Amino acid sequence: MTNKNPFKLGITQGRLTPFNSLEDFPKVNWKNEFYLANKLGFDYIEYLVDRKLTNKNPIWNSEGLNQILDVIKDSKISVYSLKADFIINHS
Repeated sequence: MTNKNPFKLGITQGRLTPFNSLEDFPKVNWKNEFYLANKLGFDYIEYLVDRKLTNKNPIWNSEGLNQILDVIKDSKISVYSLKADFIINHS
């Protein structure tokens, strides 16, 4: 019998790094948050997409998407869901 917890613990992106608003993509190196989440025992990050289009968020282009996939693999922290605040302002 194992003691493995059947529940996964996650956190919304931007909560482990300095921020101006809870609804903004991290202003500091976003990749570091994945490694910190792993170190703190989280299983996943809910990826954040700001209300406004910003080139700081790598989700908007294929090169950036590859960076996200690389950090997921390297940090062993998955992206469980997407917090798409962008659609609030852009239906």
